[in-house]
Amino acid sequence: MSADTPTDTPEYDSAKIHDKVYSIEETEAHRHQMDQRLRRQPPVAVVPAPRQSPFIELDEMQQLASSSTPIVARYLEADATTLLYGAKDVFKSFVALDWACCVATGTPWQGFPVTQGLVIYVAGEGKQGLWKRVKAWSVVNNVPMDEIQKNLKFTRYPMQVLNDLEMMQWSVDFDVAGWGAEPALVVIDTLATNFGKGDENSPTDCSRFLASLNRHLRSKYQCAVLVVHHAGKKIDLGARGGSSLTSDSDTVLKLKREKTPDHEDWERVTLYCDHIKDGEKPSPFTMQRRIVEIDIGDADRPAATSLVLKRFMTEHEIMVRSLTNDGRSQRQIAAEMGVGRNQVARLQKRLRDWNLIGSPSVSTSTKIGTSASVSSENPETPATPHVH
Repeated sequence: MSADTPTDTPEYDSAKIHDKVYSIEETEAHRHQMDQRLRRQPPVAVVPAPRQSPFIELDEMQQLASSSTPIVARYLEADATTLLYGAKDVFKSFVALDWACCVATGTPWQGFPVTQGLVIYVAGEGKQGLWKRVKAWSVVNNVPMDEIQKNLKFTRYPMQVLNDLEMMQWSVDFDVAGWGAEPALVVIDTLATNFGKGDENSPTDCSRFLASLNRHLRSKYQCAVLVVHHAGKKIDLGARGGSSLTSDSDTVLKLKREKTPDHEDWERVTLYCDHIKDGEKPSPFTMQRRIVEIDIGDADRPAATSLVLKRFMTEHEIMVRSLTNDGRSQRQIAAEMGVGRNQVARLQKRLRDWNLIGSPSVSTSTKIGTSASVSSENPETPATPHVH
């Protein structure tokens, strides 16, 4: 074969091959030395992280009970999970947002005291609509939007509560947000949009949902957690989904629309308490919608409207409140109204539950926001009714 004849056999540089083999051998030798060194080192003792005692004394339980704080008196408690459910278009989100704005600004809710604090509102949808509702609340309650914004924070997107890794990330986001306080109230609106990959009709998944909220939010911050949810096909049969939603919640509230006898439209909603683990059930509370015109900040567009919910009072309740404040006895009020004394007593109890009049008891009332003594001359006459 001549020197000019091409060949398919590549030419090798023996020096390069030697260097490559030596490099591989050197690497393997180094790895072997490291393995031997690690084997000769004594095993590292694994020190478990300090664990909180699994046992609790009665004294500590008493401290926990005495430190329990009502976030919204009679409805939302700190370190508790509340489920608020109702049918479609029954103003569930309006009630939740009303509570959120009241807690964020320290404004009493419909006369009931609140504990002011940071509120995180996890909105699954409808950011534009939420702004209008907050603006309407601002107008009716005469609270500037800047004041509301200080303690009321909204999320850009919903949570995936069944995803532990994502919930851990949310918890970190809360910690590094720089708000200067831990949340007093977290609103999940709604369960369906924040559930994650799971079946809300499954009792197991529903238990996991509540357990995740408790572990990552409620227990960590000792805050109130409010979950807004839909009712089943029939409102009287309870909330939609697994039975553990209601059985594992501390409080279950139902919002039901009432048709007024003098209006074709449904204007009133009543808040009922289906279940509460500790404490007395609050009386049914009826509210009436109020349309509010708001300025959206655009001169070229007409003013928008939204609504708020305010306490509904019958004519009899208004009259009883007025006459009670004048110091009249139940007998006197009944005679002036032309009704029975028992009816006046029932109406006064309802007004006391709403903190609109004081308690007629001799001792100082333990009811939040009410206190009154009784005149010694007439045991039925409150001395100085406490009016909000």
